[in-house]
Amino acid sequence: MKKFFTYLFSIASALGVGVLAGILTRGSIDAYSSAVKPPLSPPPIVFPIVWTVLYILMGIGLALVLTSPRATDDSSFVSIAFYVLNLCFNFLWPIWFFVFRLFSFSFVWLLLLLAVVLIMTLVFSATSKWAAYLQIPYIVWLVFAAYLNISVAILN
Repeated sequence: MKKFFTYLFSIASALGVGVLAGILTRGSIDAYSSAVKPPLSPPPIVFPIVWTVLYILMGIGLALVLTSPRATDDSSFVSIAFYVLNLCFNFLWPIWFFVFRLFSFSFVWLLLLLAVVLIMTLVFSATSKWAAYLQIPYIVWLVFAAYLNISVAILN
């Protein structure tokens, strides 16, 4: 039962951050809609679908680490710390981008988020390879998001 609640809490925490960021930026999404966008920009419906999947994968990754037989108090603490740091950076990016329209600053923030996620993935891999593998789509999406972000910054 403890394992179930670990998965539930890990996934819910990630999804909760995404939902809260979505609520706070809901009225500001026009910043992206009205911006000149680069080639390969997906339609708006793609973003909530992709982010939902990524948040679930993040949560499953943390739960895999925390429930692994290889987990120690130290590895769990470091994994949770980078997971929370990732969620904080992730939460703030849409606020910088959509609400404040700080496109260049958002790009730098996104690079910092990518660095945090890469470190989180390495930390996860020390306890659970699968937890690390589940972060690969997130990393790929962040690289794509960085392309979109810098392009919007340049074009606008």
